[in-house]
Amino acid sequence: MEVTGQLGVKVLYFYTDWCASCKNFNPYYQRAIAELGSMVTHQSINTDQDKDSAAKYAVTSVPTIIILKNGTEFFRNVGELSINRLKNLVRENL
Repeated sequence: MEVTGQLGVKVLYFYTDWCASCKNFNPYYQRAIAELGSMVTHQSINTDQDKDSAAKYAVTSVPTIIILKNGTEFFRNVGELSINRLKNLVRENL
């Protein structure tokens, strides 16, 4: 899926407040994003509150990480993802 007008790498994190895996993963996600700093843009999307975005990206399970490069999805992971894997994926695609 392509998002027009978006250059660089963007991480989309889909979650819900009631999801135990999301609660477990969130601190690691926040740490990875903080360590990546200005190298990446990111957006956390609560699928209970933003059903349109979940539908747009065909997200049916949480947590889901989608990474876009120049608006095109190149990586998707459902479930928890290691902090090092997330950081490496972003750095490799800058």
